[in-house]
Amino acid sequence: MKKWLIVFFITILVSGCIEKVSIPGQPERTNTVIDSKPNATFASGIPDNTSNDTLKNTPEIIVTKMPSSAPTSVVTVNPLTKYEKFVSWLKTDTTNKHSYTVDNSKSYQNQYVCSQFTKDFIKNATDAGFEVYAVGLTGIVKGQNDWHMLASVVLDNDFYFVDPQTDQILKKTDMFHAYGYEYAYFGKDVYIGRNNAEIIMPVYYHQIIGLNGQNFVYLK
Repeated sequence: MKKWLIVFFITILVSGCIEKVSIPGQPERTNTVIDSKPNATFASGIPDNTSNDTLKNTPEIIVTKMPSSAPTSVVTVNPLTKYEKFVSWLKTDTTNKHSYTVDNSKSYQNQYVCSQFTKDFIKNATDAGFEVYAVGLTGIVKGQNDWHMLASVVLDNDFYFVDPQTDQILKKTDMFHAYGYEYAYFGKDVYIGRNNAEIIMPVYYHQIIGLNGQNFVYLK
């Protein structure tokens, strides 16, 4: 009998169940077996008996540090001066790419020399929005009495000489040394003739250029 009781109690302990036990000749009583694995909660906050499927469906919480707001820098861009705009445009103008052509068997109009360079340059620069003039260089210097044609452009309340053949930009103080001519005659267009540097529309007064009742500037 005792052997049977021992086997019975061992079975109850292994099964972990709670049930009423009836022993012949003894009153009924309830045996309570404490589960060896209670629903404990770990430091993570997830119960120990949570299923794997539940854990897979739980969104992962990642704590990130918010970047500190950097001061916004303000970039100030100064507008280009008229001179800077002209220098930039001059790089795109292709007048100076034209071949210098002298052929005495052809008429002057069918050649391509300083007058033709200047005429094309004035048209292009005027179309680009610049105030441009034709300039005829003349004067007897060291026995010379020939002439040369180039352009002048008014920029930022000043004027500059521009040779369309080379794109060289010069101030008035540099002209006599560069070309050797004493006078610079200003006009709006170029008269193309064999031995004539006259201007179709002379400019008799221009405050910025320095004309004072005349259409020329003395360079020497």
